[in-house]
This record gives sequence, structure tokens and C-alpha cells, in this order.
Amino acid sequence: MHTLRSSLVSLLAALAIAVPNSPGATSETNPVSMEPATAVSQGNTHPVFVKFRPTALSTRATTQAATNALQALATRVNVTLLESRQITGNLHALRVVAGPGETLASTLARLTADPAVEFAEPDQRRYPHAIPNDPTSREAVQQLEKPFRG
Repeated sequence: MHTLRSSLVSLLAALAIAVPNSPGATSETNPVSMEPATAVSQGNTHPVFVKFRPTALSTRATTQAATNALQALATRVNVTLLESRQITGNLHALRVVAGPGETLASTLARLTADPAVEFAEPDQRRYPHAIPNDPTSREAVQQLEKPFRG
């Protein structure tokens, strides 16, 4: 029984040493979420945020007026609008289909070049690269968020 126990302990110790040092094991020990390897855009379908200039679309515009403005924009920049969602008065989350072989960057450039658009940005997840190890970092952020009183 003693021999079996010592053999088992030896085997577990060997595995504990071998597995982290194996070539297939990752050296990353960061507990923060990592960016996925797959791209957000699927083919020519791109999720984007578009904000209209205040002069192009009133912040109190009706849903129909916003839909008309989005359809007009899609026609001007030659993209197909699959779906849209109004986030604020002038800011919309869109899913558009670009021309064959067109990249997300060129689609964004055409959207941004339109005079009615203030900005167009890709709708992508962002991942932190590190967790702060400074114990006072939370306090610093809270200080920045306080309104200035002078």
C-alpha cells in the first residue's frame, strides 16, 4: 500500500512539473479575458456605430425620420442596411453589407466621408490587457470621477 501511494505521489509530482512546461501549454497567466482569434466582421457584413451630425438629424427625430435618414445614407454610400438600432438621438448601431471584397476600413471611410455623418466606428468588443496591481488605482479613478469644486 505504501509503495502504491509513493508511486502515485511521484506520478502526480511529475505531471505537475511536466504539464506547465510542455510545448503546448500557454505561457499566458493573465486572468483577464483574451481577445478571440476570430474577427467580428462576417464576410462583407460589418457591425458599425454611426453618429449623425446635429444638423443632419434632429435629436428629437421620430423613428420614421431616423429610418429614412439611415436608408438615405446607405444609398449614398452604396451599402445594404440589414438592421439598425437607435442608441441615442443621433447615434445608431448598424449592420451593413458592403460591396464584394470591401474591407471594414473602406466601409468606415465611406461612411465617415458622408457630410451627414459625424463619425463611424466599428462595433467591436474591447478587452483589457492587464489588471492594475496598484492598490490605490480604484481611489484614483474615483477621484477623477468626482466633479471639480474650486
